Amino acid sequence: MEKTELSRKNFLKSVGLLMGAATTGSLAGTAQAASSTPRTDKNGLTIRKRKYKYPWWVKTVDRITTETNPDLMEKPGLNQLIYRVTMLSDKESSEPRDQAKEYVKDGIVKNVPGRTLPDLALHYACHAYMTAGSSGSFDSPRLVLPKAHKELLTYNLHPPQDFGLPAWQATPETASKTLEAASVQLGASMVGFTKFDPQLIYPWVKRDPDATEVTYVDEKGYSIPEKDTYVVALISQGPRDLLIRNQSELGAAGDRVAYARAQSASVGMIRFIRGLGYSANSMQALTPVIPFAISAGLGELGRMNRMINPIFGGNIRIDCILTDLPLAPDKPIDFGLQEFCRHCKKCATDCPSGALSLADDPYWVPVNGFQAPGKRVYFEDNDRCADWISKRGNWCSTCLSVCPWSKQDVAALHEMTKIMAAKTPKAGTLFTQLDDAFGYGLIEPGSQEVAEWWDLDIPELGIDSYQGKK
Repeated sequence: MEKTELSRKNFLKSVGLLMGAATTGSLAGTAQAASSTPRTDKNGLTIRKRKYKYPWWVKTVDRITTETNPDLMEKPGLNQLIYRVTMLSDKESSEPRDQAKEYVKDGIVKNVPGRTLPDLALHYACHAYMTAGSSGSFDSPRLVLPKAHKELLTYNLHPPQDFGLPAWQATPETASKTLEAASVQLGASMVGFTKFDPQLIYPWVKRDPDATEVTYVDEKGYSIPEKDTYVVALISQGPRDLLIRNQSELGAAGDRVAYARAQSASVGMIRFIRGLGYSANSMQALTPVIPFAISAGLGELGRMNRMINPIFGGNIRIDCILTDLPLAPDKPIDFGLQEFCRHCKKCATDCPSGALSLADDPYWVPVNGFQAPGKRVYFEDNDRCADWISKRGNWCSTCLSVCPWSKQDVAALHEMTKIMAAKTPKAGTLFTQLDDAFGYGLIEPGSQEVAEWWDLDIPELGIDSYQGKK
């Protein structure tokens, strides 16, 4: 899709349209908008819980907005990433690894902005807390769950049973409220709750009515308890200043640190739930997590076949926890993304590997056996994506970073464009043009601007956690 020029005349006209949409929307949404109250008292101490309510233009719905067909549904097949990390022979995996090592070395020798030695060192430093495993570098360990991660989940943990006491008792509503407060303290940007759907588990996972914990049986896979029927879905936002420097070691650092934050929050929540006396386990090796996060009201499925959140856009990473603690499920949300993605296409046009679809409409037929049928989406060529990444030694999340929803600023114009996009989704093209006009797209790989990240005055961990939520 060609990017059209946004003239001054058309820009001012667009702003006028947005102003009208915002005014109309504000009137229509007044009853739904949460009242604004101070976050702190006169001494700067927090005076209310930080449970985030979506703006009025995000509505709850009874069913996810992605069209599905139960008659076509099958259980997810082999996970593409797990296949590459654990099942390829040494010979099959060595060639792209060798290419990646040379590519990384070339960036250092030529002093390419974003690929210098300090950039590479930051990339690897951001792997530090990915204790459940990490990929995206040429020397990625071929493990699913290292021993250190299992020890981290149990170290110095004392559930009530250790004292001869029963598990914590609360209503599902109170339990959800308590878990939400804990999750934000532990690093999650947002949390949602839903019920577990056994139809979505991988072929190597079996439900056991007698099991009390998730257990790795042998090479056949995992056994999970039938009693565990609730899901805690967490998202953590990534540092946008790094992520818009994608296709470099700095961009990879942003991707890895976003995953590290999600894993860290998940580890903390697993320990918290176990500390209350209940079962809790990450679902990463058990099932795709995106469907559960969508069902828990944390976003909609976008063109890149990943979840987009209305506040953080695609600059998020997800983990889900399976538990037997009774929780109050949330509803899915709708902010017009399905129609918006038909018209935008920015993620597909900016994808460096050409892995994303430019089709005008979503479709039912998967691209390959790594994808499960039963949903009408823009299936991506994940083989092409993985090949591109594996030969460069750093993870790419260009599609998620360039998504117009990934801006987190709270300027009035940005708020108006989001309102317009949510209430009139066909305005996706306009939203994209505004995004480009104000320079919110990907910073050109290899340009000097990439290297300017080292001179930025960034907040702690690279993230203003209240941005987009004031």
